[in-house]
Amino acid sequence: MPVLACIDTNVLISMFISARNDSPVVKIFEEIVTGKVIPLISEEIFLEYVEVSARPKFNIPENSRLKVLGMLKQRAIMVNPEHDYKEILQEKMGSSFDAGDVPFYAITMEKREESAYLVTGNLKHFPKEPFIVSPKDFLKILRQE
Repeated sequence: MPVLACIDTNVLISMFISARNDSPVVKIFEEIVTGKVIPLISEEIFLEYVEVSARPKFNIPENSRLKVLGMLKQRAIMVNPEHDYKEILQEKMGSSFDAGDVPFYAITMEKREESAYLVTGNLKHFPKEPFIVSPKDFLKILRQE
């Protein structure tokens, strides 16, 4: 059964710029291609993917960028959260709260009944929850499925 995951933008960018084909971020995207992982996105998150991946500092080739983004959008489940999780996340994170993290948290929370994960390279931006994991830990979870 496929595993649902909201992929933080930093994981996407890390996949693009990784020099190692065996890195956890690259392996996660291979699992999306095979269908073992179903990405969860919103229009807001997808627009962030597009904007951040186009930044010149990352030097991501346009054809690769568009191909991956197209694949992600095609394979993803579009989620429009019914609840506003800003206050919840703000309460849990206190002074570490970043409003830019709310869309990722909201999508994950909306799909928690379906065992969704939030995969991020910035664990400190989110509350310590067993479903908020690093790319490396997410791969371990996938191997157990």
